Amino acid sequence: MHEALILEVLRKYSDENHRLSQGDIIARLRSEHGVTMERKAVKRNLANLQEAGFGLECDETARKTQDGGTQALCTGWYLNRAFSDAELRLLIDSVLSSGHVAPAQSRELIGKLAAQSSVYFRAHVKHIQTPPARNDLGKQLFYTIEVLDEAVSQGKKVRFCYAALDIRRQVYLRPDEQGRPKQYDVSPYQMAASNGRYYLIGNMEPHDNVVHFRLDRIREIALLDEPVKPIKEVRGLEHGLHLPQHMAEHIYMFSGESVPVKLLAGREILDDVFDWFGPEARVTERDGALLVRARVNENAMFCWALQYGPHAEVLEPKGLRERLAKAAREMAEKYKKEE
Repeated sequence: MHEALILEVLRKYSDENHRLSQGDIIARLRSEHGVTMERKAVKRNLANLQEAGFGLECDETARKTQDGGTQALCTGWYLNRAFSDAELRLLIDSVLSSGHVAPAQSRELIGKLAAQSSVYFRAHVKHIQTPPARNDLGKQLFYTIEVLDEAVSQGKKVRFCYAALDIRRQVYLRPDEQGRPKQYDVSPYQMAASNGRYYLIGNMEPHDNVVHFRLDRIREIALLDEPVKPIKEVRGLEHGLHLPQHMAEHIYMFSGESVPVKLLAGREILDDVFDWFGPEARVTERDGALLVRARVNENAMFCWALQYGPHAEVLEPKGLRERLAKAAREMAEKYKKEE
């Protein structure tokens, strides 16, 4: 019992920058738990916890004994944490930047992460405000992740419905031809985060291409007793799923083919080019601009080029360049009529 109380004190009040002496531990035990212990008992319990592998650290100094020998003196006890404060802050910031985690879930997650450190770290995160969720489609997210994790581990298919929002921001399930909620049978291969969203990468038979689903929109998911389609039979994944390359090619997580793309970009968006297209992109200089060659999903590239229109020009493929030119003409005509 006393060992558990000492461990609780160390978990709450110690870290590498806030070390406790045996006297500090005795004082905390008395003030918070009403327990009185002698120094020898505390020392014995600390040694037991250390030997049991609870990650206790201390400063050891040599002290001379009365018989002329030396004895190790342990001071400055603290609990060696699984995560540093910087790592915890990075994880907390990741939760805050997720657009699919509901506010209540965000607060709960942040609380659990903060509990992995001492009270001194928790004091620094009290000011953190949880931003409002972009929608309320994330309430079942954790259950969806659990089922998908099991499905991927077992190599089994899943079945689910898929949610969307109407113009009044009301949630509805996408219907089939009969007007009933459509059921999707999917071979799941991987889950990945992109642009603040969490996606499932998989395949839907009888098609042979890769599909992406937002996890926060998956509803009524169930694990099927049916093996997934072998990944080598999926177009683009014949040699397996190389996630960094896949994410670089699918910058907006559209389904469809990836194609070689060549574009000219202004030097002012060099950082953006590296962020979006990843390390596989080849970037060279041409007449004061950047010539970028990358392999990217064509539909995603169309959206990216519209977003960065004033700073980038697609040179190839020809079909994509023509699509962008047509879209620019249609937008100009629309604005002209509105004037």
